[in-house]
Amino acid sequence: GLPGPTTPPPPIAPPQGPGPHPGMGGDMAQHPAGRVMEQINLYKQRLEANPKDVDALVALGNANFDIQRFDNARELYLRVLEIEPKNVRVRTDLASCYRNMRDVEQAFKELNRALSIDPKHETALYNLGVLLLNDKQDPKGAIAAWEKLIAAHPDLVYSQELKEKIAELNSPLADHSAPAKGKR
Repeated sequence: GLPGPTTPPPPIAPPQGPGPHPGMGGDMAQHPAGRVMEQINLYKQRLEANPKDVDALVALGNANFDIQRFDNARELYLRVLEIEPKNVRVRTDLASCYRNMRDVEQAFKELNRALSIDPKHETALYNLGVLLLNDKQDPKGAIAAWEKLIAAHPDLVYSQELKEKIAELNSPLADHSAPAKGKR
């Protein structure tokens, strides 16, 4: 998801939008587990009434993502994309599902689809850099994605850390076989 006011995104940003994940703007983060289950059941009821309820599909997809049921999340995100094929946020979340399911190629395709719709999408650009660096061993590609991200969003709270990572990757002494340092 989009980073909070003071925190950089995690190595691959989690889903955005409504859902029971902390810091994502959903109202479920502050509620105890029972309340979260209540909300999930409400979304399920909404889907029974209207199988094309995008907000309910996204919220349930994000809930499944949060509990690492990536296959369920993927199916829900795919249902959203049947209704809204240009939903960049959901397409980016779908890419995160694929990466967590170890399908790097499909994650890469989804991020590129997302960026073909919105070339400046913050999370898609960030995640593309992470995927290129860590999964495709392509530091030059990662640098290009992150430089594009910084150019598109110069006020990013984590742009200094990205600039340092880019400088480190550009260093002649850089060991490109080492994975990027995770920022949680």
